[in-house]
Amino acid sequence: MIFNFIFSPLRKWTRRIPYLVFLLTGCGDEFLTLEQARSQHYAVRVETVDFNVPLLYHPLESRLDKGWEPPQAERETIDAIRIKALLPDMEMYNEKTANEFKTPGLRRKVVIMMTHYRVNWPYYFDGAYKRLIKLPAHPLVPGMFHYRDPMGDMEDIYISHDKPVRDLTMVRCGNPELDPHPAPFPGCSITTLYRNQFQLEYYFSLDYLAQWREIDRKVKALLDSFIPVNPKT
Repeated sequence: MIFNFIFSPLRKWTRRIPYLVFLLTGCGDEFLTLEQARSQHYAVRVETVDFNVPLLYHPLESRLDKGWEPPQAERETIDAIRIKALLPDMEMYNEKTANEFKTPGLRRKVVIMMTHYRVNWPYYFDGAYKRLIKLPAHPLVPGMFHYRDPMGDMEDIYISHDKPVRDLTMVRCGNPELDPHPAPFPGCSITTLYRNQFQLEYYFSLDYLAQWREIDRKVKALLDSFIPVNPKT
């Protein structure tokens, strides 16, 4: 399996960290077809937890993608898992979903990245948090503190706690109405804790903000489904 180092799109208040991503590259017969890849998984380990990640959660996204690289025979230790799925049911790449994965923008796509816990909430609250503008609770995000970031393109920020705690969840969303340079496909990013061990980030279209708690549950359930009952498999 070929790996590449890429930087996570974390905010300035977090430490930029390299993570490993499965690259769908290879030579000639090394590629697997969709039919061959359908029943296979990448056997990996992040810290102390084993995951069997189905190949088809690494979608082909352009005409240059020729197939999937075969999994290694032995389980590999990596720094992070990065996958994509489709809402509402966390579908993987297949004949029916291929066009949606290849369409620009987030739309129904959820981009998921799970890695070592490295977010520094005390640092954030000592710095960037102090500049936020407090707003009334938002009807689409009940139960969360609501702020606006005047130095972050007027993003809407929703935080589960108003103080630094390990299990804090943050939702950041673009605000096309206030952003001087709005993205063509505005989205939301979530930073949260997974299994009381990992830092979990995922991204989805702003259109799905009202469903974010259900998306959160489904993202974590999807990752749970990758954990083998028998760790040696």
